[in-house]
Amino acid sequence: MPVVFSLLGQTLALIEKECLPERLELLEVVFKIKLLSYTGLKPKADACAKCSSPIEDICFFDLESGGVLCSKCLSGRERPLTRLDAEERLFIDLIDRFRLTQWSEFRFPSRKARMITQLITRFASFHTHLGLPG
Repeated sequence: MPVVFSLLGQTLALIEKECLPERLELLEVVFKIKLLSYTGLKPKADACAKCSSPIEDICFFDLESGGVLCSKCLSGRERPLTRLDAEERLFIDLIDRFRLTQWSEFRFPSRKARMITQLITRFASFHTHLGLPG
């Protein structure tokens, strides 16, 4: 898994340089999603996790299903789901392709990054059966 070591090294180098706490929170979620992607555990956000249908602008994230749900698969759900807007869903879907060498130009709302960090941590805890902090 040399790619994981590279990700860790790049992330640690960015942590040393970054001064703003909200940018460190953003870096945390980028690291977590990239790590999940490299290990094959990234949540499905490009289409419905149940039926692979396209996703509209607003969707809901279901931990058990492993990602976002379309409106058809959403009906009848009784457990709590997390609402995602299009920007949040695209962040989860595409951030693993982001190159950390472009970190200084990358921007994303800190409020949304915080919410996604909590969601991704709960997702990883659920699917790995580990009590991860966060």
